Amino acid sequence: MVQKQTMSLSKGIASLVVPPPKLTVSQWADKHRVLSKESSAEHGRWNTERAPYQREIMEAVNDLEVHHNVEKIKKSGLIEK
Repeated sequence: MVQKQTMSLSKGIASLVVPPPKLTVSQWADKHRVLSKESSAEHGRWNTERAPYQREIMEAVNDLEVHHNVEKIKKSGLIEK
């Protein structure tokens, strides 16, 4: 009996420390983002397909090439630090 409880407790603790799934920004938005009535003409759950032009912008957040290019521009003095 104690061994079953220990195993159950161990599984419960392990489920708490599992890292979250790797999602792109648009995938995260589709899963978690909700627009309120007060701030949106189309309130409710976010759907990137309703604004597909925003997908590339959202995905750029995780794109290392974009970050490297921004750093190059900053170092060149074109953007103030």
